[in-house]
Parts: sequence; structure tokens; C-alpha cells
Amino acid sequence: MLHHYCVIIQYSSKEKKTMVTHIEYLSNELWFSIFSYLEAHDLFRAFINLNNYFNELIASRHLLYNVQFNKNDHSSFISIIHCTSPEILNRIISLQWIAKPRYGFLPEFLNKNISKFTRLRALKIEIHPRQTFLICKILPELNSLEYLSVKSITIKALLVETIFAISCLHICELINSHVMRNIECSLVGQSYIEVLYLTNISIDVHSIKESFFDHIPKLKRLELSGLIQTFKNLSSWITNQILIYEKIPIIKLK
Repeated sequence: MLHHYCVIIQYSSKEKKTMVTHIEYLSNELWFSIFSYLEAHDLFRAFINLNNYFNELIASRHLLYNVQFNKNDHSSFISIIHCTSPEILNRIISLQWIAKPRYGFLPEFLNKNISKFTRLRALKIEIHPRQTFLICKILPELNSLEYLSVKSITIKALLVETIFAISCLHICELINSHVMRNIECSLVGQSYIEVLYLTNISIDVHSIKESFFDHIPKLKRLELSGLIQTFKNLSSWITNQILIYEKIPIIKLK
């Protein structure tokens, strides 16, 4: 099935001519640019099996995917994986879980297919505390990961230590969804994180000579969020860190 659109060319104030062409005549590069603004499920629902032309575009290795899982999306996405290119996971660059989490699905899905997520740059996930060990096993395998957001009712020290050891990570968000929590970690080496968002969390290291911020020398922006009653704890934590105000250009409490 061919799709048509009209181009009206005006030659003079009195004369108009209409040229009919096919939408498939648009360049592949233009379609890839358009598709980059669409979430993968929306893209598949709108264009897959529309005709051979769009099936080939969607199967192209040049098309990269942004995937958001809703509560009912995981089964449909897995079925799509089986009926299209077997390398589809290699082309996912952003993966988010945006609904109330079904604990177990996304970490298990990542763990089962970890070798295929070679170009994953952004990951947003909510986990149960008992999944901490599994997610800590997964994260070091994501060699292209630049942005990470993790939400849990209890952010554990093991997770913080694992995240700060990821050399490619530049932006990190940690959300402790319960009450204010101070996490004591054993950090080794230096992190490359440049932007850090912490909600209901303060972090200390097991060291007399070093502060937490000595391990993140590239940090350019720090945002601390929490309930009103946590601000006193957060402010106290900041002032206890060595030379923090000289090292970080932007610090924000909200």
C-alpha cells in the first residue's frame, strides 16, 4: 500500500499546480530522525506491518530505540522482539520503567539479555531492595551507560559502591523513596559522575582522611531533594564534607 501526500506549488497569484508523490520517497535519514522522537511501542504500533518499506526501516540497524515500559507493555514488546530483527535489543539506547514496578521483571529481563544491550546509554529503573545484588551484577556490564536513575524504598551501600565504579557514567539519580537514609560506603578510586541527584540520601565513606566528594572530582552539579524534615540532615551532611563549596559549582536543595 502506497501513501500519498500533496505538494502545492504556486507559480503565480492566479496559477496553482499540484504534484502528487509518495510518502515513501522521503529519505531514510529523515524517517530515522522522525522515529527518534517516538517511543518504541508507539513506533511499532503505528508503523510495523504497514508495508514492506516501513518494515525495512524499522528493521534497519541504523534505527535506535527509546523504550518505556508500562505495566502492560513488557509482553507486547517481547513479542515484537521475536517477530522483527533479532538484533533489536542492540539498538535500544534508552530504557525506562515508568509504571508502578512489577518487581523482578525488568532486572530479570536485563540480566537474561545483558550481552545484547551494547548501546544502552540511559536506564531508569525502580527496584526492590532484595534485587540490589542482581542490579549490581548487571550495571558493570553496560559499557555505554551515561545516565542512570535508580529508585528503591532502601538504597543500599552496595548499589552506591557499584554505581560509582562505572567509568562511563556521567549523570546519576538515586531516590530513596522511604525516609532519609545515611549510607556509609567503601569507595575505591574516583568516579566520573558530573551531575548527581540525591533524594532522601546522604553518603559518607569509611575514611578519616577523605570525604565522599573526594571520590567524585568531576562533579559539576549536585541536587539534594527530600521531605522538609530531611533538609536539616542534608544541610548538616553538606557542611561536614571537606571543601565541598569550592569543588562543586552548583549545589541545590529543593
